[in-house]
Amino acid sequence: MSKIVSKKILSLIIFFVIVLILLFTGYRILSDGFHIKNLKIGKININGLYLKLDNKLILDVKKLDVSAYLKTPSKKSFDIESITDNIKYGIWAISYFQKLSIKNIILDQENQASVIYDGQKYTLQFPNIQANFAIEDNNKDIKLKILDLVLKKMGVQTDGDIIYSTQSRKLGFNLIVSPINEKKDKLYLQGITNLKILKLKAKTSEIKNIDFLKSYLTENEENDELGKWLFEKIKFSTLQIDSAQIQATLTKDSFLPSVIQSANIKATIKEPHIFLDESISPITAQMATLRLEKEKLSIDLQKPNYEDTDLQGSKVELTHLLQSPTLQINILSKDAYYNDSIKNLLKIYNIELPIDSVSSRVDVGLLISLQFLQDSEPIIGVKGQINTQESNISVYKTPLWAKNVGVSLDIGPEYEYVYIDTTDTHYQNIADIDAKITLNLIEKTLQANAKIHKIHISTDNDINTKPYEPNASTQQEALSQTQESNSNNEDQGEESNIATDNVASTYQTQDQKNNLSKKPQQTKFIFPTQKLSPQTLRRKIIEAIKADNQKKFIEDIFYATSKTLPTLDVNMDFSNPESIKLSIPDIGISGSIENNTYSVKANDIGKLYPYSPLLKYIGITNGNADIKTSDFENINFDIQLWNLNIPLYSKDGKKISELSLSGKINKDVVIANSPNNDIAVSIKGPQTKIRLKNMDFNLNEFLESKIPAIEEMLADDNPKTPDLSYKEIEQETFFIREKRKYERSHNIDPSIINLESDNSTITFKEYKIPLDSVNLRIQDGRVAIDATHKNGVANLDLVHKIIFVRANNFSGDFINNTFKTDFIQGGLFSLFGAYKNEIFNGELNIQNTLFKNFVVLQNIINLIDTIPSLIVFKNPNLGTKGYEIQKGHIVFAINKKYIGFERIDLIGTSMDVSGNGIIESDTDEINMNLKISTIKNFSNILNKIPIFGYLILGKEGKISTNVIVNGTLKDPKTQVSLAEDAIKAPFNILRRAFTPIDIIINEVKKEMNESE
Repeated sequence: MSKIVSKKILSLIIFFVIVLILLFTGYRILSDGFHIKNLKIGKININGLYLKLDNKLILDVKKLDVSAYLKTPSKKSFDIESITDNIKYGIWAISYFQKLSIKNIILDQENQASVIYDGQKYTLQFPNIQANFAIEDNNKDIKLKILDLVLKKMGVQTDGDIIYSTQSRKLGFNLIVSPINEKKDKLYLQGITNLKILKLKAKTSEIKNIDFLKSYLTENEENDELGKWLFEKIKFSTLQIDSAQIQATLTKDSFLPSVIQSANIKATIKEPHIFLDESISPITAQMATLRLEKEKLSIDLQKPNYEDTDLQGSKVELTHLLQSPTLQINILSKDAYYNDSIKNLLKIYNIELPIDSVSSRVDVGLLISLQFLQDSEPIIGVKGQINTQESNISVYKTPLWAKNVGVSLDIGPEYEYVYIDTTDTHYQNIADIDAKITLNLIEKTLQANAKIHKIHISTDNDINTKPYEPNASTQQEALSQTQESNSNNEDQGEESNIATDNVASTYQTQDQKNNLSKKPQQTKFIFPTQKLSPQTLRRKIIEAIKADNQKKFIEDIFYATSKTLPTLDVNMDFSNPESIKLSIPDIGISGSIENNTYSVKANDIGKLYPYSPLLKYIGITNGNADIKTSDFENINFDIQLWNLNIPLYSKDGKKISELSLSGKINKDVVIANSPNNDIAVSIKGPQTKIRLKNMDFNLNEFLESKIPAIEEMLADDNPKTPDLSYKEIEQETFFIREKRKYERSHNIDPSIINLESDNSTITFKEYKIPLDSVNLRIQDGRVAIDATHKNGVANLDLVHKIIFVRANNFSGDFINNTFKTDFIQGGLFSLFGAYKNEIFNGELNIQNTLFKNFVVLQNIINLIDTIPSLIVFKNPNLGTKGYEIQKGHIVFAINKKYIGFERIDLIGTSMDVSGNGIIESDTDEINMNLKISTIKNFSNILNKIPIFGYLILGKEGKISTNVIVNGTLKDPKTQVSLAEDAIKAPFNILRRAFTPIDIIINEVKKEMNESE
């Protein structure tokens, strides 16, 4: 065992001896110094190396080629540990080298460097670094005074002192950093570190540019997008760090987190500009205060503006700096305008509101957030409110007024919603609603729920388009007071009253309007027109033409209130820009915009009917309509109606209950036709023309119709208004004639409604009146109707409450077909008369007509046969074929109770009849006095004929007798009578029932002749 121990001790002694020899040898070599001409260590080539040990090492290298080593690029980004290591190597070099000289360091083919340390001065020359340090080493502390330090890549230069304590192994520094191009911009750094923990204080002068920091922040992969945004989007005139305190851990993983967690920085920025997008103006401010503390960077703006908008209270915050940095831009304004600036701001985030403009100032509160993620674009979010009050706004080019408008934005990466809430929203004079609108900007849909206060659409577009005035209630009250004052003024002029009525109509409620007549009021020109001077007449004609142009049919197309229609839902889909869809399911409305064509469909008119006074007024309950336009000037439409209850029939006797119309509207021109052209409508300016073909009209149904439009048409406009006299009508007729002359000579289109019908049969009571054509015209408050049947022509003129009738050349066949009888054969009939105050006064003329199978006539013939003296002189043809009338003239009148015949003059080939009488309509009872003449021009043989008192010799040589007809039309009783009371009885009854008919007929004839 001792031998083994001895061997170990010997081996140990030998090892130490060898080490000592090597150390001594090395020391001797280093003390004397040694040269190596060429040395290669891996990829590093060293030429001209000299190393010597004096008090410290002396190293001299002529050439150090590291180009091959540096060919492999470093993928490392900013690494605080490498910087710490470089500082350690620098301190080590100062501590262990007396002199150090590397004259030529080959970095690559183009770049070289050098490092020289002569014991007092440290000089570094690198492509991006140039440094000169004065060094003082007292074996305790190493002091470096920076004589010159230029970091070319960063574009900064540094001055100051660095002290390293060899005992405490701590490094302190006091540095001044400034950009090379802006030497007035200075960053003051003061700190101490043990190369593990750094405590730093900093402040700056007013710095104009911080681009020298850009590369270091943007090259960091984790903060690349954030760094780019900060440097590209935020500009300023000067930045000054007032104070900064940081404590950092100098390791790769902990450096940045420790800086952010510990940083307490306050800075001042002058004239900041925040560019949210290059397409819009920046947000500017006079000054901003920047604070970084508790892992949050905030920028408080002083007197901020966005173009002309004051953004006082707005600020910028950068939060979650260690996870996913989020930049939040809080834009506030209490006094903004909703203009292109705001719209463009929202547009850069793909937010396009349906609001085009707002008249009043708006309260804006927007929070724009950008979350920066690694290797992806920032996630953008927008939240906030835009509010306004009592403002005129435009939504989708539609002018509105709203008491309150609130727009809420909720934009995120997976959802994009815009909420619009309005109260007391008025569209002209059409709508008053509260609306809640939801816009889905991702799915491109709109959903709206409207709380209805009122929806009112009138046929009078002047009422519809009247702009809403918030103070209208005050105006209406003032108007009512004015009207009351006017009503108390008996001298108030008619023109003033008309003007007041026109203004008041704008404010009429639905109940008030229901009491008004919808049909155009008749024009009255009651003044001595024939005595007017030409100038006065011309002036009044012009006034009348202007009044015609102001006449309008007024009815509500749609009227709903909170009671009848509490809410209304509207849906819109604009996901396909080529086809935008609209639907209002509650009332069966849908629409679309395709290829620049706007289409609106009323899919079920039945859903509109409860809310449409117009549909109720004209009796349309079911159907649909399709309207299309590309420019709102040229409009095409298709209308299908069914379940109609109108007095029209087809030629096969079937009631027309379905109707289709297609047409177009071009400004003031409307053209519409049915598929087979049985119905054609043309409206051009003030002229309306309706044409019907092969349709029959039931006048009974028309008169009994419950359709409000027809009921109103038949109703008396104002039963208390006194009737016009024929003299007044004559004066008015003269004026109308002169007015029409003026219109023709000045090419003025008159206001006319024209209805034409071909091949029509009119059913009245049980009678069917066949007509080849009917032409109805309404002009100047008068209605003219012309009708024809073969050679027969009838003219009816409705003048105020009077109907003038003129009919000529109607055949006996027409009479038989109309009245379903056969007692007339051949002949021509003419009639003229007037209907006034429920009484028709007329004159009937008959030519070459044969009466047969007429009970009254047959009874008269039978009566003649009972009188021997009359039988002798009876014409053999009387009674065989009937009663042939060569010429007849009957003056008569008809009222509700009687048919009165004031004069009957019939001249026949076999017998003449004259007289008067009356028929009671309800009972058909007859009371007539007739003079029958069977012998004419026979007075030369009168002395040969026995006269018993019932034969009378007339002035024209006729032999006549008086016949009293009583009974009924179906069972008449005839008798011969000479009693004057019996003869006068029908005449007395006639006078009690009617005004002298012949006088009225003469007035009617005169008026009808004047109107021709």
